Parts: sequence; C-alpha cells; structure tokens
Amino acid sequence: MLSFLDEYLKYIQLFLVSGLGVYLLSERALLHKYALPIGIIAGAAFSNIYDRFLHGGVVDYFFWHYGFEFAVFNFADVMIDLGVVIILWRSWREPKCAQ
Repeated sequence: MLSFLDEYLKYIQLFLVSGLGVYLLSERALLHKYALPIGIIAGAAFSNIYDRFLHGGVVDYFFWHYGFEFAVFNFADVMIDLGVVIILWRSWREPKCAQ
C-alpha cells in the first residue's frame, strides 16, 4: 500500500509519527490516560519506520492463508492493532458524563 511513494514514504511516516508525538506531549492528560497503548503503538510505528530505513520496506513475516490470500503482517502490525483495541476498550469503559 502506498508503494508508489517509494523512497519518500519512510520520511512521510517519520514526520507523521513525530508530529503525533509532539501533539501528545502538548496533551499531557491524554498521554497520561493512554500511556501504555500509546507506547505500544509508537514502538511498533518506529519499528516499521526502522525496517523501511534498514531494509527498504517493512519486513512481513507472518502469512496467514486460510480461505483468503491477503493477510500478511508482522509483529509490529499486531502491536498497533493491540494498542488501538486497548484505547477503544478503555474509552468505552469510562463513565459517560450526563448532559
């Protein structure tokens, strides 16, 4: 996906992840509330960026082929999904304010 960006993709991703980090540093309450999942997502994102700089692309090593042929991913992808699930779960569990 987005392979047409070729060499520029790693710099775009680095800029986006770094920009998100700067934003989260300015939103200390949000960063504190979701520190663990944000850390998991950031670590996985930087791992994918590191792969792009080192290998020229993200190294996918798990090919799940059971009834379909599109599920190829790496551990960082799984960790990004896990971080998002934790954020969603925590946000659904928190009490809603009455309006």
